[in-house]
Amino acid sequence: VAGREKAYMDVHGIPDFATETPELIHRSLLQFQHEIEMLPDKKAYDIARRLDPTYVEDRDFRLAFLRCDKFDCQKAALRIIRHFQMKLDLFGEDKLAMDITQDDLDAEDMHALYSSAGRFLNAYDSGGRIINFLIGVPKVYTTDAVVSRRYLNLS
Repeated sequence: VAGREKAYMDVHGIPDFATETPELIHRSLLQFQHEIEMLPDKKAYDIARRLDPTYVEDRDFRLAFLRCDKFDCQKAALRIIRHFQMKLDLFGEDKLAMDITQDDLDAEDMHALYSSAGRFLNAYDSGGRIINFLIGVPKVYTTDAVVSRRYLNLS
């Protein structure tokens, strides 16, 4: 029954948030850092941290990963490591410790972005999240990275 209820909540966009307290946030941020340090393969994360520690260690940036995984520090640590690895693979070291914008895309990337039929709807789900509707248009691209970039949410 609990699994069915969770699926129902997810399908209908009803958030399942932990009650955030200053203590929970403080404890989670400390545990999150510990979990990151325990992971063996974090080359891209380490490069980003060396390039700009204020970007990588930003409290709000880290909280986004914790909130995404409902304050499961182990899952959030793995997610941030994968985030930086994907960012390194797609955009290279020079863009690793900065936000990616459309200005960072080349002509083929922009074609992939605009060849998709998508838009943000003028409505929010019951959890207050904006609804993004996207349908990709098949096309063969010259690099695997460009194909992968099509599915990233760039802002």
